[in-house]
Amino acid sequence: MTAEATSDIILLPHTVWDLVPYEQKEINRGRKSSKSHDWNECICCGRALNPSAKLFWVHWSFSGNLYPVNISDEVAYAHPEGDQGWFPVGADCAKKIPAEYKSKAGE
Repeated sequence: MTAEATSDIILLPHTVWDLVPYEQKEINRGRKSSKSHDWNECICCGRALNPSAKLFWVHWSFSGNLYPVNISDEVAYAHPEGDQGWFPVGADCAKKIPAEYKSKAGE
């Protein structure tokens, strides 16, 4: 895919999937449980993630929008919105994200 073709990529706007207010994310980040193992946090809600639980991954742009999973890292890097890489999402938050914008862990 050429650099010109990167403008044809349809990103999922953060206003569609990022629905947890910042203040609630901070509260969620402060919560600890015996299940969380303080491993990592969901990019959508800030809750700690259990590494043995079902996780999804999303490919995030610098503006907070999501790339479709079929877009390579190289193409995303060349896109005008840039590439922050892949971030984990918990199963509950993944329900808000269309299938073409999330990847199951291990796929």
